[in-house]
Amino acid sequence: MDHEFFGFGDGFRVLIPNPPAIPNFRDIFLPIRRKNRDEPNGFPVTRFLTPPPSEYLCVLCQNVVKKPLECRKCGKLYCDSCIAGLQIVDENSCNKAFSCNACGCSQEPRQPSQVLLRMITELKIKCVHFDLGCQNYITIEEMNRHELVCPYREVLCGNFRHCKKSGLIKDFIETEAVTRSIYSHISNRAGSGRGKCYTCSDNCKKIVAFDKLVTDKQHHKALLEYYQVLLSLREKELA
Repeated sequence: MDHEFFGFGDGFRVLIPNPPAIPNFRDIFLPIRRKNRDEPNGFPVTRFLTPPPSEYLCVLCQNVVKKPLECRKCGKLYCDSCIAGLQIVDENSCNKAFSCNACGCSQEPRQPSQVLLRMITELKIKCVHFDLGCQNYITIEEMNRHELVCPYREVLCGNFRHCKKSGLIKDFIETEAVTRSIYSHISNRAGSGRGKCYTCSDNCKKIVAFDKLVTDKQHHKALLEYYQVLLSLREKELA
């Protein structure tokens, strides 16, 4: 392992090892809870503040439509993902063709009107973290933004590689993290701001902050942080 010496005056020198490895943002920012393969394609009606109109339900999964498409003939709605199950192979062209489950129409489904889409997205729905303690009802339109920063979302510590800790956002510390990495596009989806993660303790926060300084080539600030840690340890030894 290569090392470098840096001086602080009065003969005090610090031995700095190679910069720590960049943490894996795929582990840090993606929620622990994964979507179950058996979870309905649409939004379950039990998640809504008030019972949604039956016209908003997918013909197949009988949940409120997600990414809706509309039959051109009867106007029935389907989830975008549910429609794949209705596609049949045309024997003449070997292409997949749509067949409406309600009226048998074979015309390609279309996007619903903007008015209908707006009415659906304005429905109020439970946060997906409701069972963990979040009591918020938000509109479908606001749902993704809320659930990314919801205090009850489960996350891994930004220093998870070493501490192996996970928990709820409300119990962790928001921390500025490394942004120049192959995982930075994932960190931007974290919802708490660019280059942000969550750490389980002050120690983990310092490690992540130090890693960011080194990675961003702010060596002077990194050395000062390291120096302060050494002084703190020395004071504890003398106490």
